[in-house]
Amino acid sequence: MVGTLVQVARLGGSVATTELNGQPGVMVVEEEGRIAGVMSLEVADGVVQTIRGITNPDKLAHLGPVADLRAILRRGRTTE
Repeated sequence: MVGTLVQVARLGGSVATTELNGQPGVMVVEEEGRIAGVMSLEVADGVVQTIRGITNPDKLAHLGPVADLRAILRRGRTTE
């Protein structure tokens, strides 16, 4: 998951810290401002317990316009 989000950022997207479900996280936004994916950290007593990654467009839609992550990654393969 981390590798995928890094690839999107390398292809012109950006990574921004955010809060997701009350926990710290990051949101990856592609160059047109659409959300490509999110990662959240579940923290208890100052220790990361769980890392969750979401790229499913249906689960991201409530956050804003969603990018087609597969299309972004395919585009990246053709430019390498």
